[in-house]
Amino acid sequence: MLKHLLLAGTIVTAPSIHGHPNDGYTLDPATQTVTADRHAFRLGPGTFLLTAETGATSSPYIFTDALKALEAISKNSSGNATLLVTPGVYWLDDPDDPAVRRNPKNSGAIPYAAEISCDTLSLIGLSEDPADIVFAVNRGQTQGALGNYTMLHFKGHSLIAENMTFGNYCNVDLIYPRNPSLNRPKRRDAIVQAQVGICENTDRLFARNCRFISRLNLCPLSGARRSLYKDCYFECTDDALSGSAVYLDCRFTFFSGKPFYSTASTGAIFLNCDIHTKVRGSQYLTKVPGMVSMIDTRWTSDSPVDIQWTRDSSPVRCYQSGITLNGTAITIDARRPELSADISDTPLLRAYKISSGGKTVYNILNLLGGTDGWDPLGQSES
Repeated sequence: MLKHLLLAGTIVTAPSIHGHPNDGYTLDPATQTVTADRHAFRLGPGTFLLTAETGATSSPYIFTDALKALEAISKNSSGNATLLVTPGVYWLDDPDDPAVRRNPKNSGAIPYAAEISCDTLSLIGLSEDPADIVFAVNRGQTQGALGNYTMLHFKGHSLIAENMTFGNYCNVDLIYPRNPSLNRPKRRDAIVQAQVGICENTDRLFARNCRFISRLNLCPLSGARRSLYKDCYFECTDDALSGSAVYLDCRFTFFSGKPFYSTASTGAIFLNCDIHTKVRGSQYLTKVPGMVSMIDTRWTSDSPVDIQWTRDSSPVRCYQSGITLNGTAITIDARRPELSADISDTPLLRAYKISSGGKTVYNILNLLGGTDGWDPLGQSES
């Protein structure tokens, strides 16, 4: 549900949007007002609509092409923009074009499907089910591209994404339950670097109720100095997740043993998450040693697995509390106790979660507030 829109560098509350397969949204052509679940949004400078309905009303603020919508956002002079997106599969690159994608400025650099310059951007899907709204590409290194092909390159201070699926379907089948005619098989079986999104010069990323789908080098809008993923789902192999992020109430499927390359910048934090690993043997978290904290997180596996913080020896100590594997309490990296500290009965746990009114509250304001008091969940108000 949409709880907050990021405007002018601050969080302000806004009505929730609920989209449903049978009603979706309505557009009043006369007033250019989008209504979803009885909440209205006026289109105009800074507020745009992307729709899969080809007969949509003509307007400089309504688009049926995702690339054109993102180009309009970059040209928006206010520096703040919201893109409302109705259910559909939106290809940001022609999946049938046989040409090999290269970075036009430097053939050795990352090729992007779309580059967006906007100080403050919200991408808001008009459905509670993020599988209804898909941004898609299907290229990767040596498979339709030269370089680690990436769908989105965001340049700006703040980015919100909500109720969306971001998928690079180079090595993953695109399955669209809402309309199976839009399903598409993966480009290749061999797993290559196929990325979703990179943020540049970005301070804040807030992704809520989103899905991030790829395999190698997922990059789920990675690169922001402070990132919060809430109620999100991730599918990936190695070198995939953002190493400077808080993952709250999220779900993961790990298809290989090292989802982080490194977390050396600020460390990664898992709070009340569910992780299913497909790995047999050793499941590491980082390839290069770095800080990870894991609180109240439930692992499941169909095969015997040994969960470890990192592949190599490390001077870094990681924190855990309340970790289970298939319902049984475990200590991560139990054979290397110098790497792991259980903080369950220590004051340090309050940095991650506190009790308020008899309820557990995960301390996002403490972890991400910084010097400006960023409070994406409105915890200071409760």
